[in-house]
Amino acid sequence: MTAAPPGKEKDDGKRASRPPWLTLVVVFAGLFGVLVAMGGELDAPTVALSLCGVALVFAIWRLFTVARALSVPAPHEFMGTATGGEKARLSDEFGRLLRAIKELEFDHELGKISDADFEGLEARYRQRAVEVMRALEDVESLHPSLKKMLEARDAERSGYVTIHDDEVTKPDGGLVTVGRVCGACQGKNDVDAKFCKHCGKELAA
Repeated sequence: MTAAPPGKEKDDGKRASRPPWLTLVVVFAGLFGVLVAMGGELDAPTVALSLCGVALVFAIWRLFTVARALSVPAPHEFMGTATGGEKARLSDEFGRLLRAIKELEFDHELGKISDADFEGLEARYRQRAVEVMRALEDVESLHPSLKKMLEARDAERSGYVTIHDDEVTKPDGGLVTVGRVCGACQGKNDVDAKFCKHCGKELAA
């Protein structure tokens, strides 16, 4: 780290130790000199006008000091804002990744993208989406779609795909399972399905 020149250190020390009243005296002398140079007489009104100018400068300086102090957040407030901003950024990135995956699937269905390109791009998007979710500190506060995708990714690594039962309410208020939803592609399958008929993934028992 380069040391500051001795002359600069002396100037900083003088500036820091300079009393406020000395600055006001200098400002008063400067304003008084300007008024005299502009043809003002050395009388009481000229002195009073100079004093008013000094008071105005002092008031503006104090207002600026207070405003600058209020604009600087406390350390804990700054940390909280930074954390919230990072979570918002990650959530936005995840949303963009989801939209990109949906658009990629749509283009693949239309035949605009080959199977090889589709598999490579989809794997890359999904991997990044998992990384983004892992970066978020509190998994419990995630959107349900994020949690489902994370669970599906973990299940794929273990050899199975997480499924979600598709249920409806019976007249008596109970629930009955009418299908199974694949956690990988969100496709609906029969209740006794072992493999997803949409993406071919094996469904967990």
